Amino acid sequence: MSKTERLPKDPYRYNFARLLAFKSSDITAAWINLIMLNYLSLYASDTLGVSIGVVGTLLLASKIVDAITDILAGYIVDNTHTKMGKGRPYELCIFGMCISTVLLFAGRPEWSQGAKCAWIFCMYTLTFSIFSTLRATGMNPYTIRAFSNNPAALKKVASYGGIITMAGSIVMSVMFPRLLAKVGETTSGWLRLVLIVMIAGAFIGTFRFIFIKEDPNVDAGETEQKISVKEILTLFKKNKYTWLYAIIML
Repeated sequence: MSKTERLPKDPYRYNFARLLAFKSSDITAAWINLIMLNYLSLYASDTLGVSIGVVGTLLLASKIVDAITDILAGYIVDNTHTKMGKGRPYELCIFGMCISTVLLFAGRPEWSQGAKCAWIFCMYTLTFSIFSTLRATGMNPYTIRAFSNNPAALKKVASYGGIITMAGSIVMSVMFPRLLAKVGETTSGWLRLVLIVMIAGAFIGTFRFIFIKEDPNVDAGETEQKISVKEILTLFKKNKYTWLYAIIML
């Protein structure tokens, strides 16, 4: 090879800018997890007047729904074939997560106890059991195809990408309580703060969908083995370890 000849540039090779873009919506998802895990019970009890025990029961019920939607999401993503790709379309669910998070904190103290409980359950379920589940399920094929199934790149995405997500979560964990102290733990204060954070999160979360595309050549020409709903139900019926794993996750 002469000095003037160069190897063709691999458009799917790992680089830091590409990694930042790819992990952008993971940062937004981490912010949502932070708000829900650390502040939902505080908001529900002190602002809405719903006991923490009731909130815990509602979240437990939502996790049971999540177990069902996990199966359905896998089936849906497995049968997705669009021009944008297999997993990339479900990246748009990050907007649904942001919207339902804002709506959750839009509840009113003057509502009846039943209405407040139903609101918390529905918005939490939308956030995690619907939007987050679809996004997480689509992330596996999206990641593999975005980096052209390059083992070296995928390892760096998993390792260095986790550091980026953690750093973004740490920043918000420091900022959120300080901002909350400024706006006050009132109905309007909670809503205003969560709305501001989610607008910023939705903006950041668009970078992956806009800048990272799937490689259509990955697994092109391969014959995919379709899994039916009946086969999934058979798995739960005959494989005891599936239920053990489900209990551990619950």
